[in-house]
Amino acid sequence: MVAPQPRPTPEMLAAAQSPNVRDRLALAARRDIPRELLFFLAADLAPAVRRLVAQNPENPLEADRLLAEDGEDAVRDGLIEKTVGRIPGNEEEGPNDLHGLLVDILELLARDPSEAIRVSLSEAVADLRHAPHSAIRALAEDERPEVAIPVLRRSPVLDATDLVAVARRAASDLHLGAIAARPNLPASAAHAIVELERDGAVRTLLRNPSVQLRESTLDRLLERSADHPGWLPLLAENPHIGGGSAERLARIIADSLKDGLALGQTDREKLAQWAAALAGERIERAHAEEDGKADETALLGLIERGDLARLCTLIAERAGLPEESVSDILAAAAPRGVVALAWAAGFTMAFALTLQSQVARIMPEAMLQPAPDGGYPLSQDELASQLAFFGAAARGPLSPSASPERRS
Repeated sequence: MVAPQPRPTPEMLAAAQSPNVRDRLALAARRDIPRELLFFLAADLAPAVRRLVAQNPENPLEADRLLAEDGEDAVRDGLIEKTVGRIPGNEEEGPNDLHGLLVDILELLARDPSEAIRVSLSEAVADLRHAPHSAIRALAEDERPEVAIPVLRRSPVLDATDLVAVARRAASDLHLGAIAARPNLPASAAHAIVELERDGAVRTLLRNPSVQLRESTLDRLLERSADHPGWLPLLAENPHIGGGSAERLARIIADSLKDGLALGQTDREKLAQWAAALAGERIERAHAEEDGKADETALLGLIERGDLARLCTLIAERAGLPEESVSDILAAAAPRGVVALAWAAGFTMAFALTLQSQVARIMPEAMLQPAPDGGYPLSQDELASQLAFFGAAARGPLSPSASPERRS
């Protein structure tokens, strides 16, 4: 039941109509002021009064919506802290839909004519998982890097589809670099950045230890490295390079050094020896993993080293799934989808827990836990439906019917 609104006292009415701005300022700052007077003061001629109304937590959303289009920057700026504070915190279970007026206000602030206001809003909402998608997407697409970078780097609201779309029409290299530096960047977004061949962004991407790189992305990087010799040392250090890619990289580095394409005054001979030794080590390691038939111990080693590209390749082979599907499932960080992936590959539920926590980065409280007997907590039909949800269906030698640990 909604509590009845207090009636304005004669003193409040007198203050609201007082020609002395100090009286109106004092009234606008009060918490016990009736909403009808806040509406009245929201149209006050003095910007300082309207700013206090904008900051007043008792001001109704309808009045805030009007102030979001106020002609004074200071008034609109006064809305930011209070409005962002109305978004549920990350530790809270968010509502299915935020109040429509709250979304409208955030969208208006996200497109505010003042760059300073847009920057302040972007910093305030960048880490909030319940912030409205429309406002976050508007900030991410802002042509000013100072506005876009906080949400591009940090916002959990942006998914792989958003990041790919924003990357393809990024307003500057700074925008792309912010996406490339994003923790746990989805493989599809990484591929989009590589396709654009913007040198600085690709370098940032290769320095990002948590990025997921598909085999097709590595192939593209290797194909274009002749035109971008600065990528070569970063590729040689990248933990995702292994097997055939490492062999190919070693040949490219050797050829580029021989042809005089190395960077600056770098000692070409030392770089060649270093790259060849590194590539050889990775080739041996990859072959050893293949000889071990990609058992859980070998894959745990890949997880420890951060070689997510090789991990996705081997899981895809075991599960008989497209590598892109494996990358997408892990990037989506959906507990049921990750567990279904482990099931399709024939792994134990214990390994499924590792995939959830160490690869998909799912929070402990959200992880799908084993059944009382230590096995999978979902039926075969439920697990198969999770794969189908991601557009995947196991079809390899270790398809669901052959997996060793199942619940009927």
